[in-house]
Amino acid sequence: MNANKLIQIAPGKTALVIPDLHVKNGETGRTLDRLTAVAKMILDLKPDYVIVMGDVGEFANVADWIKQFDGAKAWQDAMAFRQALKMLQSAVRAANQRHTRAGHKERVYEPTWILLEGNHEERWRRRAETRGGEGQRGKWGHDLLQVFAEELDFVWVPLGRYFWLDKIGFAHYQKSGTKRQPAALSSMKNRHRSFFCVHEHIYGIMMDWCPDGDRLVVGKLGCMKPPEDTDVTVGEWSGITFLADIQDGQCMPHSWTYDQVLETYGEADYAKELRTARAAAARDRQTVNLAFT
Repeated sequence: MNANKLIQIAPGKTALVIPDLHVKNGETGRTLDRLTAVAKMILDLKPDYVIVMGDVGEFANVADWIKQFDGAKAWQDAMAFRQALKMLQSAVRAANQRHTRAGHKERVYEPTWILLEGNHEERWRRRAETRGGEGQRGKWGHDLLQVFAEELDFVWVPLGRYFWLDKIGFAHYQKSGTKRQPAALSSMKNRHRSFFCVHEHIYGIMMDWCPDGDRLVVGKLGCMKPPEDTDVTVGEWSGITFLADIQDGQCMPHSWTYDQVLETYGEADYAKELRTARAAAARDRQTVNLAFT
């Protein structure tokens, strides 16, 4: 992808939107590489906002159906969540440290980091065992994940609420808002505002013109799970979306699939396999072209 061309057409603010990652305990470098790749993508595109849409962690060990609570495993869930956030920031933080040491503070890049609480993060709040007291290392508490996020300079948006960026709404759930009417539907009907959500892991963007002349953009932005965890048979889509020219409730979305992101920015085995396959395909095309010349 050519980041320079993308940024040149974006006079307004920009945002990189990271959908459900669902990081599990014990993931290897092959799948965790998606976090490294997204971190490099953030540094490359330098969006004004990095919006993490929730379900960063899987939190399988604090799910409602887990009857026998294991504190050590639950703590690992929390640590996987924290480590995932740190990995997303890793490329930016490393570059900023280099610029600071070299005396080039003007090159320091500081986006606004936003984290929407997903329903998987909310699992932590729902378990009575995570309420507090003498728990694992004395650091239990229903707000633990929020504390971790805010320590890393993320703005925390609780589940069920929207983050509004220049009249564009972002929520984990499409139905976030009041019980009577979701905020997204209210905004679309009454204020002609754009909105984006995730949760269902499906992808689709609708762009239309409102009666007052404003452009309405509504989208479900899939997930960012590895291929082996993405169920395409039910319509799941894995990838990243960049929003350019954000102003007055309008924007221009640009999306890349998981494979496109990993092939461009990844470092581990899967990314190398993608680049090898592309190089082989290019050689095959060249061989065919030569055969007909």
